[in-house]
Amino acid sequence: MKLSGFYVFDDTFSRTPVSITNDDLDWKSCYRVVRGDYSGVSFPIVFKQISGRKWTDVLSPASVSLHVVSNAFLELLTQQKVTGWKSYSVKIYDKLGNEVEGYSGLSIVGR
Repeated sequence: MKLSGFYVFDDTFSRTPVSITNDDLDWKSCYRVVRGDYSGVSFPIVFKQISGRKWTDVLSPASVSLHVVSNAFLELLTQQKVTGWKSYSVKIYDKLGNEVEGYSGLSIVGR
């Protein structure tokens, strides 16, 4: 396998991109959601903006690796026939309490 076939899923270590948090899920539930096991989890999962000002395609969660991505990002995965993922419903509120639309949760489930 060539390294060109691997992708890095990470943030930019900058203060500019928005960072979000979820205070409702315990770490065990977060771990299950990351793997695509949604048993016992109520949707949508609610997130609140805690820092940053730029709404990017990949939001930085302050919790255990819950991935939140733009719907445009998911559309790209679909168009490119990328497999091994599934999405879930989220609600995001900015610092002023306004709902931010256009994002979904992303679980990495395999190949």
